[in-house]
Amino acid sequence: MASIEELDIVIRRRTSGKIVASIPQLSLYAVGNDTYSALSSLDDKKKRLLDDMKEADIPDEFDYLPSATTPAGTRMVTQPGSLSQFALKALILVALISLVLLVPAGLLAEKARKDMASLSIGGRQFWTKLETQLSRGADPSSDLPEAKKQQILADLRVVVDRWRPYAAELGRFISDLRGDNAQARTSCN
Repeated sequence: MASIEELDIVIRRRTSGKIVASIPQLSLYAVGNDTYSALSSLDDKKKRLLDDMKEADIPDEFDYLPSATTPAGTRMVTQPGSLSQFALKALILVALISLVLLVPAGLLAEKARKDMASLSIGGRQFWTKLETQLSRGADPSSDLPEAKKQQILADLRVVVDRWRPYAAELGRFISDLRGDNAQARTSCN
């Protein structure tokens, strides 16, 4: 609660050159040719309002609500129930965020479950498919041309020769870890 003297006064210059002084919270406005006369007129209206309030036996207390024209950082008195309103808004926000995150996650989990169910490992279909693929691989018509085979084999020999010293050392390392007495054989290029 605030007295009338604690409420904000806004002063504006109009395009007509007149000055308007106002207390927006009370809808009191006064016009003058300069700032002093506008404030004087507003002060007169304020006194008349206070006299009317005193005559009606109404205390000089107003809810302080900053006007839209007041600068940021103006103090504001909170209304009762503000904490419960905040809690309700926070609950609604948490529910919306949960909904936005959990619904797609549920849909994704359902799709993954269906995909895993359709993936069959074992069973008659699996073995039939394996036999078909094996037959297709063994079919002479699907064989590679001889030149291609020789090229692949030459490439494999080069790769094996490059990696053989590393594999030999790795074999010795593994046998040492197992505690084998036999040394891994290394072959030289």
